[in-house]
Amino acid sequence: MTQCTMESVGMCGWDTQRNSCVIVSALTSDQLELHCATVQCILRRTYNTCLAADDDDVNCQWKFGKCIPLPFQPSSNSTVSDDPGTTVNHTEVTMEEDVCSRLSGCDVCLRAGCLYINNLCTSTGLRNESITMMQCLTTAVSCYDHTSCSTCTKNSCLWCSSLHRCVSGDVYPYVYPYGQCLGWQNGQQASCPGFGSCRYESLSGCLADIGCGWCYSPQETGLGVCQRGGFSSPLDLCPPDWTWYFDEQPLCNCNGHSMCENGSVCDNCSDNTAGDHCEFCDFGYTGNPVNGEQCDECDCNGFGNACDNRTGHCICDDYGVKGDFCTNCSDGARGSIDNYCYYVLQVGYSYTIKIDKPHVQRASFITFPDTHDDLQFELELLNRGRLDLSISAGRVSRGLFLLENITNVTGPTTIFSKVTYTIKDDDFGDNDLGVLIFIDSMSPFVAFKVTLKQTNYLFLLYFFAAFCTCFMSLLFCFLVIWYARKRLAQRRFIRVGQTM
Repeated sequence: MTQCTMESVGMCGWDTQRNSCVIVSALTSDQLELHCATVQCILRRTYNTCLAADDDDVNCQWKFGKCIPLPFQPSSNSTVSDDPGTTVNHTEVTMEEDVCSRLSGCDVCLRAGCLYINNLCTSTGLRNESITMMQCLTTAVSCYDHTSCSTCTKNSCLWCSSLHRCVSGDVYPYVYPYGQCLGWQNGQQASCPGFGSCRYESLSGCLADIGCGWCYSPQETGLGVCQRGGFSSPLDLCPPDWTWYFDEQPLCNCNGHSMCENGSVCDNCSDNTAGDHCEFCDFGYTGNPVNGEQCDECDCNGFGNACDNRTGHCICDDYGVKGDFCTNCSDGARGSIDNYCYYVLQVGYSYTIKIDKPHVQRASFITFPDTHDDLQFELELLNRGRLDLSISAGRVSRGLFLLENITNVTGPTTIFSKVTYTIKDDDFGDNDLGVLIFIDSMSPFVAFKVTLKQTNYLFLLYFFAAFCTCFMSLLFCFLVIWYARKRLAQRRFIRVGQTM
């Protein structure tokens, strides 16, 4: 107890109930005089000793059943009594807001004659809303009892990130007068990120935190552990033969995936990594390979080989497939992602398709003929691109069989093909029996036109028969009319001859 009061004069005092040394004042320059008066007044336990003058010329007054320093001005509508036996429960008090609002901690606040309401020190409010000194000492948690940044800053305290300690905001300049604390967090900041916790995976992220350092592995490949500490050493000792780095970086940092050439240049990044420090995943792999972590192969559901090396989001190679991991058919496409996604083309139309994404390599189209007649297919490559073409037919639900395969088609050119059905099936036009046109290995920004035609010979026969019937009917009508007119002309001629 003696050491507590002697070595921290004006800052600490001995709490007999807690049996420990506690902060008793807010030692800021503009509040020091008020604090000294507060301490001397609260030691006067009776009404007579409170009002008695002493050598320090401290002016005290008896208010609210205790001795408090002057000046202290109750509001005009208060019902305060100077009688030591009077108990006030609903008095509205008002002090200089500048003093109380800058105090934190219920003990400091109450000893200064302020009110402590909702974990805040204030000079305005009803006294019965404030906790008492007994409640403060027995139930309230002081700044020094908090062990995490979040709980510390929520209770109007300051969090020392480098020492992992919670300190009252009124006394922190006096507790660490020589800058022993290297970084502070307060309640006005948005949150308590990893600052001070030193849970960083990378060397650069660790050393960027002012309270953290790096225990460097003797393998000298960049592997290590981030720990709290200072210039001389970490708070928790590094493993044997490991080197402590706090204010400078080690020469070699390859994140455990390579040795260094010339002391600082990563020789050959392994484990599918790339970058000056092997800090990125190579093409076709994703992950965060810092400090020995591994890269995983891109999972694009069979519709792509490339993905974002951090998030793993895929670049889908199929025209008609979408999604972060190529798991959905695009809008307007039909089919199933478990098989293929395709666009439906109608017979008797031409379609011009321009691929505007350089990574797209494949496209699928299907048509469902209405009749058993041959299907004429025409593909015109509009620019100097290239592609491979395959045509299959059959039932979509049962599987298709390959009819034709054409490779290395270069433009501009036109491909003609005819599909002849050898199967006998009366279910044409049921959106299951179709012809699949699969285009693969497309060059970037290729453009082509697809035309589908189908000749219905039965329709032509019906048309010819109808045409012939109509023609013969018209011819017969013409002959009848011609014959009738001829007979009429003959009769007229005979009549003229008889009259003569």
